[in-house]
Amino acid sequence: MVKMVPYEGFACPCGAGDVVLRESYKPKTRGKLYYACPRSKPLEDIFGCKFFLWKEERVRLLVGSPLTPVAIV
Repeated sequence: MVKMVPYEGFACPCGAGDVVLRESYKPKTRGKLYYACPRSKPLEDIFGCKFFLWKEERVRLLVGSPLTPVAIV
């Protein structure tokens, strides 16, 4: 599990507490950070309520950026 700074925390939709921040180890997404249900234990194939959100997607949602990158010329 990756350490979150306090302002990053938010409640899991299932009510089990704040989400946890994890790092992906799958080949295509290795190193990417994601939020998951606090009851999830991926190494044991336990996924809690199955809540999942890429960290970069949450940042986009919070700042209102478009999903596709825009080149600044």
